[in-house]
Amino acid sequence: RQSPISKKSNLQIDMLSETDIQEFQVMYQKHFGVLLDKDEAERMSEELIRLVRVVYEPNTTSHK
Repeated sequence: RQSPISKKSNLQIDMLSETDIQEFQVMYQKHFGVLLDKDEAERMSEELIRLVRVVYEPNTTSHK
C-alpha cells in the first residue's frame, strides 16, 4: 500500500483508510488527551499530511 504522504505535485490527499484515521485518533488522544470524532480526525490528519508535503516538497526554483 502506498503511503498517503507519497510525493505528488498537486498536493492531493490519497484516501485515508479507517485504520489510518483510528490510529490518528489514538495518537491525538495520547498526546493531547482529547478524543476526536471520526470526521474531525480525518480532517485534521489530512491537514497534517498537506503540511508535511508542503514543508518537504523540494524547491524547484533556483535562488540566484
